[in-house]
Amino acid sequence: MNELDQSIFTLVSWDPPGYGRFGDAERIWDVKMLDTDADFAVELMRHLNVKRFSILGWSDGANTAVLIAAKYPDLVGSLVAIGGNAYADAADIQIYEDCRDVDAWAPELKEPMFDVYGREKYIRLWHNWIDTMKLIFKERDGNFCKDALDKVQARTLIVSGRDDDAVPLHHQYYFMEHIKNAELWIVSNAGHDVHLTRSKYFNAMVTTFLQAQ
Repeated sequence: MNELDQSIFTLVSWDPPGYGRFGDAERIWDVKMLDTDADFAVELMRHLNVKRFSILGWSDGANTAVLIAAKYPDLVGSLVAIGGNAYADAADIQIYEDCRDVDAWAPELKEPMFDVYGREKYIRLWHNWIDTMKLIFKERDGNFCKDALDKVQARTLIVSGRDDDAVPLHHQYYFMEHIKNAELWIVSNAGHDVHLTRSKYFNAMVTTFLQAQ
């Protein structure tokens, strides 16, 4: 994000309660946690006295961004959703379960997380996340933001790495089918972290999209 041209954009980066720099806060692991995150983000922008903004989110953050754009259409001019999914089905839940053992992850995936949270805390956080995904699957039929898609009025850019093995591509096509004014960019030679591994290309794409509004 720091590589985006800050002479063009004013960047506001935030962590939901319990994550990242907000890691000391207590995270509430329930079926409405993404809705809670959405309301929290909007309260932050109101506190900063920002009347209208574009929003960019990755993974869970993409789903949160969709919820914000749907619930607060007067505030959101453009939406960029990276590697999100409006729902989780049984196959998705199996993907999460297959990744439960953090110690089996490649060093380049787990060590940055350990640096932020510490090993024990991150493993606990990750297990809580998986268990909450399973709870949403059980109690809400896996619905993260399906009901919100037709309420999104903002110009929308859906971004995915072609080789994303965490969120299969059919989820991005689902977004495209159900969000008005949406564009889909699939990036070759990239996975779930397309914004990191193809950062220069990604930042150029996002800049072009946001400046076109």
